[in-house]
Amino acid sequence: MSAVQRSRPLLIALVALTVVAVAAIVAGQLWLRGQSSEDDRAKDIRAVADRAVTAVLSYDYRRLDAGAADAEKLLTGDAKTQYAEVQAPIARTAPKLEAVVTADVKSMTVLEHDDDSARVLLFVDQLSSSTKLTEPQLDQSRVVVTLTRSGSSWLVSTLAAV
Repeated sequence: MSAVQRSRPLLIALVALTVVAVAAIVAGQLWLRGQSSEDDRAKDIRAVADRAVTAVLSYDYRRLDAGAADAEKLLTGDAKTQYAEVQAPIARTAPKLEAVVTADVKSMTVLEHDDDSARVLLFVDQLSSSTKLTEPQLDQSRVVVTLTRSGSSWLVSTLAAV
């Protein structure tokens, strides 16, 4: 048996090992890229949830219409209907009481998400002031929102206190 014949199995093994190594590197890069897009999606979801809940749970008697218009842009479906129903009595009473409510999202977690929907739990402080209150009042609440993808953006489709 010649030296070339003896080294042929070694050469085949080296080529096979190289192919496996390259495949592993490519698979690893694809996995990391998938993780990155997953992280980006969760980041986008958290940003929209924060912005929407802050807008929906805040109002200022001096700019009710503008505040409602800003909030409605972030809502769809049941959440939009529910918001409109809640805004009607606020619009009647807030100017009389000079009511201001400021929502501040303190913490949140994405409970689940996929390409088209997400559920997020948010912990929210609401600071209220009005002519009926002798000092500002702090309320703390938990809210679960469902976000639905609409084109390239996310909109809140349900919102519920828990």
